Amino acid sequence: MTIFRQVLFGVLLLMVAFGVWQGQRWNSPPADSKLPNANLEAVPVTLATVAPTAIVEAIEAVGSTQAHQAINIVPLADGQIMEISFTAGSQVEAGQVLVRLDDEAERAEVEELEAYLTKNTQALDRAKRLLARQNVSQATVDDLLSERDAAVARLQGARKALADRVVRAPYSGIVGFKELDIGARVEEGQVITTLDDLSVIDVEFSVPGIQYSKVRLGMTARITIDAFPGRTFNAIIDRIDTRIGQASRAFRVRATLPNPDILLPAGLFVTVTVVVDERTSLAVPEEAIVAEANGSIVFVVTENKVERRPISVGVRTGNLVEVISGVSDGEKIVREGVQRLRDGSLVRVLASGEQG
Repeated sequence: MTIFRQVLFGVLLLMVAFGVWQGQRWNSPPADSKLPNANLEAVPVTLATVAPTAIVEAIEAVGSTQAHQAINIVPLADGQIMEISFTAGSQVEAGQVLVRLDDEAERAEVEELEAYLTKNTQALDRAKRLLARQNVSQATVDDLLSERDAAVARLQGARKALADRVVRAPYSGIVGFKELDIGARVEEGQVITTLDDLSVIDVEFSVPGIQYSKVRLGMTARITIDAFPGRTFNAIIDRIDTRIGQASRAFRVRATLPNPDILLPAGLFVTVTVVVDERTSLAVPEEAIVAEANGSIVFVVTENKVERRPISVGVRTGNLVEVISGVSDGEKIVREGVQRLRDGSLVRVLASGEQG
């Protein structure tokens, strides 16, 4: 048994030694892999050239259209509607009669006060002639003059009350739907219809406060509207708010857009683009830039090797990004394949149509 155990122990030692040798063999790279081989180590990439590009810096926002002038048409007195002189959606001119209320009582009062004024004026004229002949006192003439002035004031008030029975358009525009019909009783301040001046459309939108110094009066705002696909409208900025919202940290901007054909209504949702600067600057494709914690970098290629280069970026225009500093005109940078690169990595430039 002792010899058998010794043999068995020896076999086990041989098996353990063989296992250790075989494991080292598997884990060790082949001898020829230590030889430099550029084709195996080079990372396939595509390149782009740093070049000057026209940079358009623009502010984009959303807003809505508003009528240049918009009010509710309301009467200045209570009464029954006797006449409606407009059709919903029609164009009316400034001063045009829209609604008439019953006015019999007001007309009667005006006629009465006109007669009283005539009588008072005649009495005053007689008194003045008699005063010239010393037949009446100056006090009598003064009293009649005061009565005449009071009659004039009362008549003016009555005529104003009569005029208030007629509702006129304060400016030219488009009237809305009728809220009441003929025969209905309306109260002072009750809405009868609306009036919008759509000859000019106001486009109001909000801009972040950080852009306040870039927006100026007279700039062009390009307007696109989903309801009119494929069309662009040009509005001119004519109002910039002097206050920045405490909650939104944005300020309001208004641009005016001529609308002579009344094509655009109020209340449309619009997209606004305001170009604040146009310049020529170096730019690189967006996919060539690697974002890191400390900023952005690109990989510059020199003799099939890459150099990790920090850059300062500006604005984006299309799929290009403005580069303020870090690269020079004409330098080659990696466009595709940046995920596998490190500083000093070897690269192999792929031919057109070749896949890495």
